[in-house]
Amino acid sequence: MTAGTDPMFDLSGKVVAITGGSRGLGRQMAEEFAHRGARVAMASRQARRV
Repeated sequence: MTAGTDPMFDLSGKVVAITGGSRGLGRQMAEEFAHRGARVAMASRQARRV
């Protein structure tokens, strides 16, 4: 079973808050959570990169 079809990885209806989301690991996590259906709120000191 792939992660895309596994209900354990379905984040629809969930909200995730990520700090440091403008680059690096924070950005990668934000993108993946969004891909899995979560609503993502990001905070960053560098707003122009978001």
